Amino acid sequence: MEITVEAPEIRFGFGQPVSSCHGEGASAVCDLSVPLLAGLGDEPLIRGGDADRLERHGAFQVLRNSEGGVIGGVAVAPCAGAAEMVAHRLYSELLGIAGEQALYRIWNFVPGINSEVEGIEQYQSFNVGRCRAFRERFGESGMEDRLPAAFA
Repeated sequence: MEITVEAPEIRFGFGQPVSSCHGEGASAVCDLSVPLLAGLGDEPLIRGGDADRLERHGAFQVLRNSEGGVIGGVAVAPCAGAAEMVAHRLYSELLGIAGEQALYRIWNFVPGINSEVEGIEQYQSFNVGRCRAFRERFGESGMEDRLPAAFA
């Protein structure tokens, strides 16, 4: 008798009415209220043998390998005002989850990123919060070596 075990994965769903992130069995599903431009409306980011288990850490759904290393993670957080506070909170949480592991790539989606809130563009506000989280975690002199490649 063959037993099938569902492998943990992270999936993205596009074109949803509201953005959210939730667990569904062994999967983390990140539904995004982003228009579907092409392809399937439901796409896997990480699947199968890459990950051993799915864990919940605060706002994050995190995939880990058998050694406990972080393979990937997703989080969705509402941002009613300036993006700085939300970016700082999520990045502080992410850096705590990753521990000493290097971050290679991080994708961010901030609705209305070019709009102004409280006199500052959301893009600038987001960057202030993200930079503050790295600075608090690694210090001014140690932070540059810890920034992921896709950090703009």
